[in-house]
Amino acid sequence: MSKKNDGDQFSKDEQERALEVMCAYAQEMGIERGVAAIVLTEYDGLCHQINFAILNRLDRNPNREKYGEDDTGTNYLGVALAKIASMMSTGLYSGWDNRPPKLGEVSYRGGLTLGTTEGNLFVAFSGGTEDQDVQLARAGLRELGFNL
Repeated sequence: MSKKNDGDQFSKDEQERALEVMCAYAQEMGIERGVAAIVLTEYDGLCHQINFAILNRLDRNPNREKYGEDDTGTNYLGVALAKIASMMSTGLYSGWDNRPPKLGEVSYRGGLTLGTTEGNLFVAFSGGTEDQDVQLARAGLRELGFNL
């Protein structure tokens, strides 16, 4: 992990730009809807900032023909924030821990976390495949100056 420049916490503008980059990249991948999210917490655990961007729609209605009889649709905002909740609880990338998810968490990959000079940074995307979501989270981190 490396950061281009150290300094103060990420401004709202920097975070919004990272979210825009994630959504634009998702569209290039052919993803039609989803949610990008960034959470910055201070080292004392207090949540400092929560920002998210919606790509076209934050949810998908049920499509039983495509996804099967049990499909109830998807709330991409809920999934993105559940990935972040899991990372905040475990300190690991989403989907990388071996324990079953707690109520309110998901075990899907697509969220990345790292420590910064200000605290912990959590970046997640929901709307693509798990591999696409990881690529999009990585793009958000790159826009904020980190390389994983």
